[in-house]
Amino acid sequence: MDNRGTQFVLGFMENFQATLFSELFITTSKPHPVSVHISSPRWASPKIDTTLTVESGVVEQVNISSSLRMRGTSLSSKGILVEASDEIVVYGFNKEPFSNDAFLGIPCDAIGSEYYVTAFLPSFFKSEILIVGVSNGTSLQIKLSGTLESLVYFQGGNFSKNQWINLTIDAYDTLQLQSTGDVTGTYIRSDHPVSVFSGNVLTAVGNGTADHLAEQHVSVDKWGKVYATVPIPERVVGDFFRFVASEPNTHITIQGLDNSIPHTETLVLLEPGNWAQRHFSSSMYAFITSDKAIYVVQYSLSQVNRNMADPSMIVLPPMELYSANYVFTTPRSASGSYDSYFMFVVKNVDLDGMRINGGPLNSTDIWEFPGGEYVGGYIPLAEGTYDIRHISPICVFGGVLYGKGWFETYGFATGMRLASINKVINICRKHIKKAIYIASLQTKGTLTIALNVYCIASLFNNRLFDQILLSGTQRLIKKNGRKNSKLRTYCRLQRET
Repeated sequence: MDNRGTQFVLGFMENFQATLFSELFITTSKPHPVSVHISSPRWASPKIDTTLTVESGVVEQVNISSSLRMRGTSLSSKGILVEASDEIVVYGFNKEPFSNDAFLGIPCDAIGSEYYVTAFLPSFFKSEILIVGVSNGTSLQIKLSGTLESLVYFQGGNFSKNQWINLTIDAYDTLQLQSTGDVTGTYIRSDHPVSVFSGNVLTAVGNGTADHLAEQHVSVDKWGKVYATVPIPERVVGDFFRFVASEPNTHITIQGLDNSIPHTETLVLLEPGNWAQRHFSSSMYAFITSDKAIYVVQYSLSQVNRNMADPSMIVLPPMELYSANYVFTTPRSASGSYDSYFMFVVKNVDLDGMRINGGPLNSTDIWEFPGGEYVGGYIPLAEGTYDIRHISPICVFGGVLYGKGWFETYGFATGMRLASINKVINICRKHIKKAIYIASLQTKGTLTIALNVYCIASLFNNRLFDQILLSGTQRLIKKNGRKNSKLRTYCRLQRET
C-alpha cells in the first residue's frame, strides 16, 4: 500500500484570496494508458466532470474552480472525487499570487480514522482543519488541541482547548474549522476513514513574509519511529520541525551533524497530541528517533531580505515507509517559475544506483548523517516531469519536492509506502497457539510451517508476541531440537524490522 491508488477523495482549504484555480496534477507509472475521471459529486456551482487519460512519464493538470475552496468555519459538500482505471499518483496545489502550498494526495485505501493535525502560529488569517467524508453516516469526534489559545466557533457554539466537537458527515461533505490560534495537536477520530487536511490561510514562519500552508495528513496507524531530516536547499535561516506524540511518555532523540559537528538532544512528550518544536540550522542533517510512533513536520521559514523563499509545511515520511521510486512534476508559480529541488535520503552504498529519468543523479550537494550509513542532499530541477528510482527495485529512499519563488514556496513528500506500521492488531491468542500446536504436530515441513506461524505472530505487539513465543517453545524444542533457537532469533529479527 502506498500513495498510488484508484480512488481519491480530496478537498481544498481556504486561501487568503480566491482569484486563481486550484490544481490537481495526475500521473501514473503504469506501462499502459489509464483513464481518470474527476468530479464533484455533491457540488454544482460549478460542477466538476472531467475525463482524461494519463500515461507513464506524462503529468496531466486539472484546474479546480476556487469556488470549491472552503471559506471560514463551515460545513459544505465540496469534496472532489478522483477515480481511475488503474493506479495513479495525485498532487494538489492551492495557488494564489504570493500564497501557495501543495500536498501529496492519499488514496482512499490508505486513509485512516485517527489523526493529529499541524499548523503554525502566528496565523495572519487563522489556522484551519479540513475533513472530507468518504462514507455516508460517518461519526466524527474532534478534540481541540490542549495548546489552542483561542476559540473555535461552530454551529452556534464556542469551543475551547481540550473540548470535543461531535457530528456526523456523509460522503463528500467538507468540514472546515478555523481558529486564530494554532490547531497543532488537535485530534480527529471517526468510525469510517476520512481525508484530513490542515494548515493556515496565511502565516509567517519566523520573521518575514507570509504564505498559505497546506498538507493532507497521514493517519496515526502509519506513523513511524525513525525519521531523517534534510535542510531546505540554498537557504541560510534554517528550518523549524515539529514532533507530535501519539502515545503517553514518548521519548524522542535528535542526533544530527551540523557542518560535521555532532548535535544530540532528547525530549519527552507526556501525552498524546503533545508536540514540540525545534529549529535546525541550514546545514543540519539529523535522525529523529523515538520509542513510540511520532509525526514529524518540516517548515520552510519566511523570506528574509533577498534569501528567496516563503513558508511551507511538509509532512516527512518515516524511514520505515520509504519507497523505491517516485514520479512527479514541478508546478509553475502564479508569477512564473519556481526554483525546484528534489531532496533525498538514501543509504551511502546505494547512492550511485539512483536514477533520474534513466540517467545518473549527479548530485554534488551530499552530506552524511551521523554514523555515515545514510547520506542526504538535493538536486536542482528544471520544469518538467521526473521519474526517480533505484536500479535495484528493493532499494528504498526518501524524497521531498520543494520549490521556491519570489514570495512563494511549496513542498511535499514525493511519495511513500502507507503500511499500517503503528497499528495494534487484536487477535485471539488461543487461535495462534492452536496454529502453533498444529504446526508442531506435522511430520513434514515442521520447521517451515512453524516459522510462518511465528512470523505472523511477530507482526503483533511485543507482549502478545512474547506470550505466543513462550507457549510454543517447549513443543517446538521437542520436535526440532536445537533448530528452535535459530527460529526464535529469526522471528525476533522479523519483529524488529
